[in-house]
Amino acid sequence: MINTLKIKSLMIENRYTQKKIAKKLGISYTSFSFKLHNKREFSASEIAIIMEILKINNLRDIFFANRVDENLL
Repeated sequence: MINTLKIKSLMIENRYTQKKIAKKLGISYTSFSFKLHNKREFSASEIAIIMEILKINNLRDIFFANRVDENLL
């Protein structure tokens, strides 16, 4: 499960919008939004690209979170 809060904060910190990241991934804004909100899964290559552009060092905390508090979303 994606830690949505952490990835969104990294997007803000690195000045990326969902639209910009979707474009870099070569997918639609809607597809990225579904993936970001745990409705679809990211592919390994998409995770690698996101890690690079958002300067993520520990993919486990973001892409393999055990539980994300849905009440905070």
